[in-house]
Amino acid sequence: MKNTIKWLSLIILAITCGLIWRLEVENYGWAGLTWTRYFHWAIPFDVLLFVIWSNLFLSFKKGKRLLYNTLGLPFAFLSLWLLQEILYIMYGARFGFPLGMILAPAIILFSWPTGLYLLLRFCGFDISTKFLLLSILLVFASFPIAMGLLDVVNHKGNDDELHAIKSGFVIPMIVFSIGFLIVKSRNSQSSPSPS
Repeated sequence: MKNTIKWLSLIILAITCGLIWRLEVENYGWAGLTWTRYFHWAIPFDVLLFVIWSNLFLSFKKGKRLLYNTLGLPFAFLSLWLLQEILYIMYGARFGFPLGMILAPAIILFSWPTGLYLLLRFCGFDISTKFLLLSILLVFASFPIAMGLLDVVNHKGNDDELHAIKSGFVIPMIVFSIGFLIVKSRNSQSSPSPS
């Protein structure tokens, strides 16, 4: 039952993060690249929601919760800020496009799942490397899936990577892909959780 609650709450969290992003983009205006030129309050809000959610479901060893939050929050905010800057370089300033095309996917695909995986291991959680690889693959698959959904629902704009982010369609899938590591982790001193 507890595993079912974890999965359902992760799905709800993922959808909520996507909706928060979309509401902010709509609030500032959908037209053009306006969304690349301002600070997105959805980013820190979504990160805080993820951290609160993860704290609810992780059973920490003594003293490790503070370590998890102290290291995890700055990493999350720094990587998201860097991603937003790269997106601005790629699309907003129209400068450095080839560099941005390499760096943005690298940050998304490797730093978020890998950073969370390493943080969980450092805080005493057992989690298989196969789950890290699956998380990275799920993040990687998020973009083609989101672009396919944009096409299926005949969403305004193009069905490309840029609109997958702008529309918020990709965000629930990325949050789910990263949250997958939380659901699959267990404290190294606890008994194995059922898969």
